[in-house]
Amino acid sequence: MPTRTWVAMTRRALPPSLVVAAVLADAQGEHRLAFYALFASIPALAISSIAAFGAYVEGSSPIFAWISGATLALVVAGTALRAPALAEGTVPTVALSALVLALALVATQWLLELARERLERQRPRRVARQVD
Repeated sequence: MPTRTWVAMTRRALPPSLVVAAVLADAQGEHRLAFYALFASIPALAISSIAAFGAYVEGSSPIFAWISGATLALVVAGTALRAPALAEGTVPTVALSALVLALALVATQWLLELARERLERQRPRRVARQVD
Protein backbone atom coordinates (compact mmCIF):
# COMPACT_ATOMS: atom_id res chain seq x y z
CA MET A 1 0.00 0.00 0.00
CA PRO A 2 1.43 3.40 -0.91
CA THR A 3 2.52 5.54 2.02
CA ARG A 4 0.23 8.41 1.06
CA THR A 5 -2.86 6.16 1.16
CA TRP A 6 -1.81 4.67 4.49
CA VAL A 7 -1.35 8.12 6.02
CA ALA A 8 -4.75 9.28 4.74
CA MET A 9 -6.44 6.17 6.11
CA THR A 10 -4.75 6.57 9.48
CA ARG A 11 -5.71 10.24 9.64
CA ARG A 12 -9.37 9.35 9.05
CA ALA A 13 -9.52 6.23 11.22
CA LEU A 14 -7.43 7.13 14.27
CA PRO A 15 -9.63 9.80 15.91
CA PRO A 16 -12.87 7.79 15.87
CA SER A 17 -10.99 4.68 16.97
CA LEU A 18 -9.58 6.43 20.02
CA VAL A 19 -12.99 7.87 20.95
CA VAL A 20 -14.59 4.42 20.65
CA ALA A 21 -11.73 2.95 22.70
CA ALA A 22 -12.42 5.54 25.42
CA VAL A 23 -16.12 4.64 25.46
CA LEU A 24 -15.30 0.94 25.72
CA ALA A 25 -12.77 1.57 28.49
CA ASP A 26 -15.33 3.61 30.43
CA ALA A 27 -17.88 0.84 30.00
CA GLN A 28 -15.40 -1.60 31.56
CA GLY A 29 -14.67 0.77 34.46
CA GLU A 30 -11.16 1.58 33.22
CA HIS A 31 -11.53 5.34 33.55
CA ARG A 32 -7.78 6.03 33.58
CA LEU A 33 -7.37 4.18 30.27
CA ALA A 34 -10.35 6.11 28.86
CA PHE A 35 -8.70 9.37 29.93
CA TYR A 36 -5.47 8.49 28.14
CA ALA A 37 -7.33 7.38 25.01
CA LEU A 38 -9.17 10.70 24.96
CA PHE A 39 -5.96 12.59 25.66
CA ALA A 40 -4.26 10.81 22.75
CA SER A 41 -7.20 11.55 20.46
CA ILE A 42 -6.87 15.33 20.86
CA PRO A 43 -3.95 15.81 18.41
CA ALA A 44 -5.53 13.37 15.95
CA LEU A 45 -8.85 15.20 16.16
CA ALA A 46 -7.08 18.54 15.72
CA ILE A 47 -5.39 17.33 12.54
CA SER A 48 -8.70 15.95 11.31
CA SER A 49 -10.43 19.26 12.05
CA ILE A 50 -7.77 21.24 10.22
CA ALA A 51 -8.07 18.92 7.21
CA ALA A 52 -11.87 19.26 7.23
CA PHE A 53 -11.58 23.05 7.41
CA GLY A 54 -9.10 22.99 4.55
CA ALA A 55 -11.54 20.94 2.48
CA TYR A 56 -14.25 23.47 3.31
CA VAL A 57 -12.05 26.35 2.19
CA GLU A 58 -11.45 24.49 -1.08
CA GLY A 59 -15.19 24.23 -1.71
CA SER A 60 -16.42 21.20 0.21
CA SER A 61 -19.48 21.20 2.45
CA PRO A 62 -19.03 22.98 5.79
CA ILE A 63 -20.80 20.20 7.72
CA PHE A 64 -17.64 18.12 8.07
CA ALA A 65 -15.67 21.09 9.40
CA TRP A 66 -18.40 21.84 11.94
CA ILE A 67 -18.68 18.23 13.08
CA SER A 68 -14.90 17.86 13.39
CA GLY A 69 -14.58 21.08 15.34
CA ALA A 70 -17.46 20.22 17.68
CA THR A 71 -16.04 16.76 18.29
CA LEU A 72 -12.65 18.24 19.12
CA ALA A 73 -14.23 20.75 21.52
CA LEU A 74 -16.25 18.05 23.27
CA VAL A 75 -13.26 15.75 23.67
CA VAL A 76 -11.07 18.56 25.01
CA ALA A 77 -13.78 19.63 27.47
CA GLY A 78 -14.53 16.05 28.52
CA THR A 79 -10.85 15.28 29.04
CA ALA A 80 -10.32 18.45 31.07
CA LEU A 81 -13.34 17.70 33.25
CA ARG A 82 -12.22 14.12 33.75
CA ALA A 83 -8.63 14.86 34.79
CA PRO A 84 -9.23 16.03 38.39
CA ALA A 85 -11.37 12.99 39.18
CA LEU A 86 -8.75 10.43 38.04
CA ALA A 87 -7.34 10.01 41.54
CA GLU A 88 -10.75 9.00 42.90
CA GLY A 89 -11.44 6.61 40.03
CA THR A 90 -14.69 8.33 39.13
CA VAL A 91 -15.90 10.23 36.12
CA PRO A 92 -18.05 13.36 36.31
CA THR A 93 -21.41 13.05 34.60
CA VAL A 94 -20.65 16.05 32.41
CA ALA A 95 -17.49 14.35 31.12
CA LEU A 96 -19.44 11.21 30.25
CA SER A 97 -22.08 13.30 28.49
CA ALA A 98 -19.39 15.05 26.46
CA LEU A 99 -17.92 11.68 25.50
CA VAL A 100 -21.30 10.32 24.41
CA LEU A 101 -21.97 13.45 22.34
CA ALA A 102 -18.51 13.19 20.76
CA LEU A 103 -19.22 9.55 19.90
CA ALA A 104 -22.56 10.55 18.34
CA LEU A 105 -20.81 13.20 16.24
CA VAL A 106 -18.16 10.71 15.13
CA ALA A 107 -20.90 8.28 14.09
CA THR A 108 -22.76 11.05 12.27
CA GLN A 109 -19.64 12.06 10.39
CA TRP A 110 -18.96 8.47 9.43
CA LEU A 111 -22.52 8.03 8.12
CA LEU A 112 -22.33 11.27 6.15
CA GLU A 113 -19.02 10.26 4.58
CA LEU A 114 -20.48 6.87 3.68
CA ALA A 115 -23.51 8.52 2.08
CA ARG A 116 -21.31 10.97 0.18
CA GLU A 117 -19.14 8.17 -1.21
CA ARG A 118 -22.23 6.22 -2.32
CA LEU A 119 -23.67 9.25 -4.07
CA GLU A 120 -20.39 9.91 -5.84
CA ARG A 121 -20.28 6.31 -7.08
CA GLN A 122 -23.84 6.53 -8.39
CA ARG A 123 -23.32 9.85 -10.16
CA PRO A 124 -23.12 9.31 -13.91
CA ARG A 125 -19.75 10.08 -15.34
CA ARG A 126 -19.42 12.24 -18.40
CA VAL A 127 -17.57 10.80 -21.29
CA ALA A 128 -15.89 13.22 -23.64
CA ARG A 129 -16.99 12.78 -27.22
CA GLN A 130 -14.58 13.05 -30.05
CA VAL A 131 -15.14 15.92 -32.42
CA ASP A 132 -14.59 15.12 -36.08
